[in-house]
Amino acid sequence: MKRIQLINVSIQMKLLRSLLCIAGCFYLLPVWAQTPGYSTANAHSHNDYVQEKPFFLAYKNQFGSIETDIHLTVNVACEP
Repeated sequence: MKRIQLINVSIQMKLLRSLLCIAGCFYLLPVWAQTPGYSTANAHSHNDYVQEKPFFLAYKNQFGSIETDIHLTVNVACEP
C-alpha cells in the first residue's frame, strides 16, 4: 500500500510540475508579445493646421503614416 501511495505522490508531483510550467509560459507570453518600444514610425500624423508645413514636418520626423488634405486653387499659373 505504501508503494502505491509513493507512486501516486510521484505522479501528482509530475502533474503539478507540468501545470506550473504551462502556467509560467502563459504568464510570460504577454511580455514576449509586446513591441520593444514606440517611435515616430509607429505614429500617425493627422492634419495639423497649427503647423506652417504639417506634411513636411511629419515626413522629416519619419512618421509611419501621414494624413493630408489637398485643396485645389483656381487660377493658378503653371509655368512650363
